Amino acid sequence: MYLKYLYEHKYKYGEILNKFFNIEGKQSITTIARYLGVDPSTIIKYIKLFKRMGFTFGIDIAYARLGLRRVYIFTNKKVKLISNRQKFQVFLKTFARSLCPSGYFIAYYIPWDVSVESFVERFATNNYWIVEETHGSKPDLIKYNIPPQKEEDLIKVLNEVIKACNRYKKEKPPTTSRSKLNSIDLTVIKELEKNYFTKLTDIARRSNIPYHRILARMKKINSYIECIRVNETPWTRDVNQLIVAIMSMKPGLPLRSIADILCRLPMIGNVNISWHSNSLILLTLPDLKNMFILLDNLVSVGIAKRYSTYLIEYPFKSYTLPYKVGVEYNKYQKKWNTFIV
Repeated sequence: MYLKYLYEHKYKYGEILNKFFNIEGKQSITTIARYLGVDPSTIIKYIKLFKRMGFTFGIDIAYARLGLRRVYIFTNKKVKLISNRQKFQVFLKTFARSLCPSGYFIAYYIPWDVSVESFVERFATNNYWIVEETHGSKPDLIKYNIPPQKEEDLIKVLNEVIKACNRYKKEKPPTTSRSKLNSIDLTVIKELEKNYFTKLTDIARRSNIPYHRILARMKKINSYIECIRVNETPWTRDVNQLIVAIMSMKPGLPLRSIADILCRLPMIGNVNISWHSNSLILLTLPDLKNMFILLDNLVSVGIAKRYSTYLIEYPFKSYTLPYKVGVEYNKYQKKWNTFIV
């Protein structure tokens, strides 16, 4: 019902979504209303309507500023015991069963100063990718059609990527910084990762933290928040499979700009950048025909060198940042070092 309503009012709500995606940091409803030029009550109505349609909103986090990166692993090894062991589950991001090829697709958070190679050894696989940056889904419903995508959508996104490569400006990989975080920062970030529109007063009440202390930390917290992203969309409601596509890119390309373009295509869930291996990792709808057309086009124009795909079960287990309330950042680092030794 609501998906049909979205089709009928695609341009109206597509414009609102695009304005949401331009908002930086955590902003109040009043600030968002001022930015959109409407009343705060109208913004609340929009949020409720998007929720009924099937949209949920989170945040893109600058993991490097938290001293973190991710490692994506594909393995044929039985990993049930590994994923359930408490000392590893604390750092687990995603745990999914791969249907084709058969195996498991896993993502972990890794502190920047921890050796990834020594950690991956326990999985007995060479198929792993270090991810330093993630661009969440930000579907542009004005420029592109609601899935399933049409041929014109694929042509548009390919032309956008080619233009970005032609006007290439040198991009630097993110660098880590050992910020002094406390349990308040981590609690708020975890909550906003699940729901951007969670009120700070609600976070204070649920976590039993005085509201004024959260408010005092928001300037620091906002430095770790890139923008709003979409966690779920109406067109993923009835999906039971997803595609993970790993593209090995041609050297010297603007990976960040390409990721920004690809994450606006509605069929793509998120785009992960591996500066370490010069690769992009896409999470997409199981629209095999259009996905392979897009990947083949990127290879044919010389932007991608090759690609590999994995068909995984959906929904899968997914977790927020691996911090527990009351656990300080330094203790977290010591705990990780203990596990790796």
